[in-house]
Amino acid sequence: SFDLTSACSGFVFALSTAEKFIASGRFQKGLVIGSETLSKAVDWSDRSTAVLFGDGAGGVLLEASEQEHFLAESLNSDGSRSECLTYGHSGLHSPFSDQESADSFLKMDGRTVFDFAIRDVAKSIKQTIDESPIEVTDLDYLLLHQANDRILDKMARKIGVDRAKLPANMMEYGNTSAASIPILLSECVEQGLIPLDGSQTVLLSGFGGGLTWGTLILTI
Repeated sequence: SFDLTSACSGFVFALSTAEKFIASGRFQKGLVIGSETLSKAVDWSDRSTAVLFGDGAGGVLLEASEQEHFLAESLNSDGSRSECLTYGHSGLHSPFSDQESADSFLKMDGRTVFDFAIRDVAKSIKQTIDESPIEVTDLDYLLLHQANDRILDKMARKIGVDRAKLPANMMEYGNTSAASIPILLSECVEQGLIPLDGSQTVLLSGFGGGLTWGTLILTI
């Protein structure tokens, strides 16, 4: 086992990595878990940021199959814009003390991150769909990182899909970073939206600190 850190894109990056291990033929199964305890990393005196984030964990089990389930992917990063979403010390091993420098807490330029999501991420999603063997109308659900409901609204319009195909749960848990997509997927399975019988074509897309963003299209 090993850790793969890529902020809010982490689950998508890790899922892609696990698929490559299995595709090599040397491994039959892989467990991918996205987990965060962001309550330990935020400055609780900064209500503009602290109230947006939450703790959570979710995971999936992959298994080798004769059928091809991963249809397309795109993984990206841009370190030149890293300063718009940062924290100098993760705080995940132990909470910050009162004496910790303010520079250590998670900080976000919300406007810049919003613009990045609806411009760069939406463009990347559309390109990934174009490079896949499917049409946008073939997508049953788009499970996007749960950062902001307005981002999902804008994304749906830019991609050209019904907003109902983008389920959301950030109003329940907040932004749980790398955990948001597996938690959302688990809820969709529990609600019967995705029955795990191979009949659904689903797009997963994570985006956030780094800046990083990644998209996978797969049948589930």
